Amino acid sequence: ATTQIEDWLVECQWHAEVRKVIEDCARLGTGILKGPVPARHRRKVMSQRDGVTVLEIDDYIAPESKAVSPWNFYPAGGCGEDISEAAGVWERDGITAKTLRGMMGGDCIDSQIALVLEEGPQAKHDVGGFRAGKVKASDDDVFDVWYYHGTAEREDLIAAGVELPDGEDVAASCIVTMVNGHVIKAAINPLESGELPYDVMVWQRKAGLPWGTGV
Repeated sequence: ATTQIEDWLVECQWHAEVRKVIEDCARLGTGILKGPVPARHRRKVMSQRDGVTVLEIDDYIAPESKAVSPWNFYPAGGCGEDISEAAGVWERDGITAKTLRGMMGGDCIDSQIALVLEEGPQAKHDVGGFRAGKVKASDDDVFDVWYYHGTAEREDLIAAGVELPDGEDVAASCIVTMVNGHVIKAAINPLESGELPYDVMVWQRKAGLPWGTGV
């Protein structure tokens, strides 16, 4: 088990991501680490079959962690200093048209992705990201993608294609992915406890706020 976990950490470059968190924490006062969360990976393997070299492409799911820029992190109000008390969290990121096309045929809503690709990016996304701390030119091929972790109404999840067991619950903990205001994927939170997959570290605390003061 130790070897497997170490392999996952190396594969997602966990140490490099944690260094980004420490840098954000010292510079901005707040560092955010997301994970572990399930992520789709692709592995190419060359093998010999009957004297013929064959290229095999294997898609698999593995856990990963990554740094999230505080500029792209929006927790619900009222959480105080403890992010786990937030009713939900919005995270902003960038996604390319190529990546969106690669998501089709999986567990996403293909018709919504096709609509997004037809519309094109509805907002300019800073390619460098606020994480780099500098302004870069916008890319017309990069979309703003929003990830919501929190609760959603049962009827809304069913409308997004989520299969829910029969029950009396009117809301459920979920993960929703949106591009151009369209829901392209919705899923039940893989954590049965409904916890948010974020760890927030502050350099120097601010009373009543999840943000800190940096060096």
